[in-house]
Amino acid sequence: MGYIRRRVKNYTILILSIDEKSETIDRAAALRVRNGQEAGTFHLEREEGDPEKQQEDFDDFRDFLSNDLVMLTDYSAVRPVMDKWYQAGAGEFFTNTAMDMLPQIEEAVPMTENPEAFRKEMEEAGREKDLLTRARRVHKLYEMAAGLLFSYQQGYPYWIFMLPKEEERYMAHHLPAKKQFRKAMTAWVFGLHYFYLGNPKRNILYLLTLGGCFLWMFFDLYRMPLLVDEANERMAEKVYLGAPKFPVSGPSR
Repeated sequence: MGYIRRRVKNYTILILSIDEKSETIDRAAALRVRNGQEAGTFHLEREEGDPEKQQEDFDDFRDFLSNDLVMLTDYSAVRPVMDKWYQAGAGEFFTNTAMDMLPQIEEAVPMTENPEAFRKEMEEAGREKDLLTRARRVHKLYEMAAGLLFSYQQGYPYWIFMLPKEEERYMAHHLPAKKQFRKAMTAWVFGLHYFYLGNPKRNILYLLTLGGCFLWMFFDLYRMPLLVDEANERMAEKVYLGAPKFPVSGPSR
């Protein structure tokens, strides 16, 4: 299991109902999400008697999961049963990358407008008996949490959410507002875009040369997306210099 330090938009939420006595899965429900929106569901219920029908249902469920990223809310509780299924010959069913979404949802609680109401919704979702309904409620919670935790990343370089968790969260709390393409274009109209992008000396030269006799001006119009990305990269690198450093532990985050 890994912890992914970015907002995930394509995944499948897997909810399992475990028979604690026999350590088997009684029921399972999966909610497929694409671009943050519900894109399909599947429900599996173990039936006694017909092994061929059980295997057929299981194969359909495995095909539904495919190689998708699987999100769980009770990973520690279901892992022994998942391991048992795998050892019993379930094949690639649980070789999907699995992610415990609870730590991210928990981390977002104090960032919400009403932490008490958000935590209450978490508790009610956990008590929901209908597995698909629970998956839908968990989906809503995750999307809200991911938006709060990782919305800052859009526009900043990719390497930030590859950092160890502690460093990535430091960056999240200390990065300034990112430079935006629209504002840079507005500044370009007045010949002030390098001031906006944090390079005042270059902007002075730009103005003294009348935008390089207008050639520089049109060249910057073409490469403005790159200039904005470079400005955000410089800001991220500057903040990272002051970030506490932690060793990378475990697989990808």
